[in-house]
Amino acid sequence: FPAGVFDEQLYLQYEIVWGLDWDPISGLNSGISQIAKSGMDPEKVIFNMPVEMLFGSTNVFGWPQLVITVRAKNFLSGDTLRGYALFLLPPTTGTQELSSPLLRPRSATLLGEWFAWFTGRHP
Repeated sequence: FPAGVFDEQLYLQYEIVWGLDWDPISGLNSGISQIAKSGMDPEKVIFNMPVEMLFGSTNVFGWPQLVITVRAKNFLSGDTLRGYALFLLPPTTGTQELSSPLLRPRSATLLGEWFAWFTGRHP
């Protein structure tokens, strides 16, 4: 995840969503990660966050998905939204490394974009 220049602390909020044919058997369907900081490479932040959820289903329609919200805490703008990501949950158990593009809402006007850049608060 590429961090911004002023992003001192990043964290994730997650929620697992699923279709009508799926039944949750065990696990939490939402949560918050620990706060992470970039290391030697300021363009990368790694979250080692375990997510455990067990489902039962009769077919694959409505496959469970992991919705991630990336948020930042910094001294200039407080707690701000950095973007969203979506993952299909892996079909097998075990350790998985997932990656996804980060999507960020944009302002409808140029003035709004400038304000978001200046304050660090995006819509």
